[in-house]
Amino acid sequence: MLLFFASLTLPVFGQTSLSNIRTDLEYLASDELKGRKTGSPEALESAKYIARQFEDIGLLSPSIAKNYLHEFTLVKSENTIRNLTLNDLDISPVDFLVLFSSKMVKVSDPDKFQLIIIGENDDFMEKFSEVNGLDQSFMVIVHPIHKNRFLRLKNYLTRPRFSLGSKSDKFSVWVLSGEESIDNINLYAVNKIEEVKGYNVIGVLPADEATSRIWMYSAHYDHLGYLPVVNGDSIANGADDDASGTVAVIELARIFAKEKTSDKSLWFVAFDAEELGLFGSQALAEKLRSENLEGVINIEMIGKPNDDIGYTSAYISGYDLSYWPDKMAQSIPLEEFMFFPDPYPQMNLFMRSDNASFVKYGIAAHSISTYSENDETYHQVNDEIDNIDFVNMKTVIDAIYQASIPLLQFDYDPGKIDYQTKTDR
Repeated sequence: MLLFFASLTLPVFGQTSLSNIRTDLEYLASDELKGRKTGSPEALESAKYIARQFEDIGLLSPSIAKNYLHEFTLVKSENTIRNLTLNDLDISPVDFLVLFSSKMVKVSDPDKFQLIIIGENDDFMEKFSEVNGLDQSFMVIVHPIHKNRFLRLKNYLTRPRFSLGSKSDKFSVWVLSGEESIDNINLYAVNKIEEVKGYNVIGVLPADEATSRIWMYSAHYDHLGYLPVVNGDSIANGADDDASGTVAVIELARIFAKEKTSDKSLWFVAFDAEELGLFGSQALAEKLRSENLEGVINIEMIGKPNDDIGYTSAYISGYDLSYWPDKMAQSIPLEEFMFFPDPYPQMNLFMRSDNASFVKYGIAAHSISTYSENDETYHQVNDEIDNIDFVNMKTVIDAIYQASIPLLQFDYDPGKIDYQTKTDR
C-alpha cells in the first residue's frame, strides 16, 4: 500500500500559506466580530468574509446558496407561562418544565403523550438516555430522590431553545413528583417565539471531468458571542473553536483550486449554528441527503497541539466506523505527521460536531481535531488568537491536504457508515 501511495504524484508537503492562515484567523477571531453568535450582525459579517474568500479563490456558488450563503431559519422558543395540575395537585413551576417549539401547548388528556417514570431505584442517566431518543410527545415523572439531578437538568433545559424550520406540535414535560400514574392532568404553557436566520457558507470546486461524486471539507464559524466578564473581557472570540477549522477550510480550498488534485467535485462549507445544536449542518445535510456525497472531512479545533498526542499529529473521531480515517493515516509518512484514533471516546466527540448531521444518512463523515480534554480555553473568553500555535496549525492543514488526496481519486469509495454498530474497519 505504501508503494501505491508513493506512485501518486503528491505535492511537496507544506503547501499552505502561513500568512493567509494568520490573516484569516486574526479577522475571524477579532473583537470586531463580537464572538460570531448565530443571528448577530457580526456572524453575518463573518459569513460574508468567508464568502469573499471563496469568490476570490474562484469557487462556484451552488444553486442552494445565494452568493455562497445558504440561508436557514431557526425557531427560538422560551417559556413565558406554564401551569400544571397533576392528579388534582397544583405543581409548582419550580418542580416542572415544559419543552416545545410552538406558541402554546394545552393538554387535558393523558392519552396524548407517553408516560415515563424514573422511580426511586432507577438509574437516572440510564433512563434519561432512553427518553432522549423518543420522537413523540412524552412526560417524565422523576422521583424526588433524584431532585439534585432533576434541578441540574431543569437549569440546563429551561434556557431558550432552538429548533430547525417549522414549529412542531410535539412537547415534553419533566415533573418532580412521587406520583406513579396519571388519572387527570391540566397543562397550559405559552412560549415567546422568535425566528433567527442562520447562514452556511458554501463554495464548490467542480471536478475537471463531469462527475456527480462529491466530497466535503467543513468547519463551523459561529461561536458564543458574549460570556460573563473575566478580567475585563466578555467576548468569546473562539479563535480555536472553530475559527481555526474555518481558516483550514478556506486554505484547503485555495490549495485544491490551484493544484487540481481531486477527481471528484469538492464542497467547502463553513457552518453556522453549530454551538446551538449542529443546526447549520443539519439544514445542509437534509438538502444533500439524495446527492452523491461520499464523505465529509470536518475540521474542529486545530489551533493548538494536543496535550496527549503532541505536535505534528491530529486525531479523527469515530476512527473505526468507516474506511477513510485509516486510509488517511496510511497516506502520509509517519515521520511527517500522524493521524490517531480519538483519544477521548468517553466524550462522544464523534456525535458532538457537524459530521454527526451527515452520519445519520449513512455518509462517511468524521471530524479531525487537536482539541485537548482539559483545554482551559474551551468556551471561555480566553480562547484568543494569542494562544494559537500557527506553525503547528499549518502543519495540520498541510497533512489534511496531502493525506486526503487518495480519497478523492475515482478508484476510491469510502462506503457507507453505520454509527450505531462498531465495525472492525
